[in-house]
Amino acid sequence: MLKHEVFQEIVGARRAVRKFDDSPVSAEAMARILQAARFAPSSSNLQCWEVYWARDKERRSAFDDACLGQAAASTAAELVFFVSRPDLWQRNVKKLAAEFAGTPGAGYYADALPAAMAAYSEADLSEWATKSCALAASQFMLAVSSEGLDSCPMEGLNPDKVRKLLSLPTEAGITMAVGLGKGVPEGLYGDRFRFPSDTQIFEV
Repeated sequence: MLKHEVFQEIVGARRAVRKFDDSPVSAEAMARILQAARFAPSSSNLQCWEVYWARDKERRSAFDDACLGQAAASTAAELVFFVSRPDLWQRNVKKLAAEFAGTPGAGYYADALPAAMAAYSEADLSEWATKSCALAASQFMLAVSSEGLDSCPMEGLNPDKVRKLLSLPTEAGITMAVGLGKGVPEGLYGDRFRFPSDTQIFEV
């Protein structure tokens, strides 16, 4: 049975840690973390996002530079990029239509969803894909926390450099990079702070 206490402990342990020690992250842990990200919620299950794990040691410094030289990247044991792909929605909706053919959802993927998506502007599609990509990144970081590791999301990066390094089209959005590893105390810039609940949560 799932325990809410376990989840709250994982959530409470997740902090944006901006510096890491030299401890490696095992391949087994990375596999579990990456698989967890795949099961994040996704709008209409279209899953128009990709994850790039920067494993090539020869190119790692270039990826660090694309993250503007932040310690959260350069000291991280592993570095991952979350990429939104609004340009893939047509490919993915066709795959889903085939997957759900003959089921109650068949009409949605074959007709209703393509018609709705076709009405989106380029900006709408970009925003739509970025939301789902951010959900995957959030789930990824919770999975990192569940392994007793630390992470730091980075939106401050050079998207053109990242796209070039990953050979991605201009339509691809570089939603964020995430550095992970074993954090050190100086990687935390203070105690956790959140604004009061009554300024963010409302009953209507």
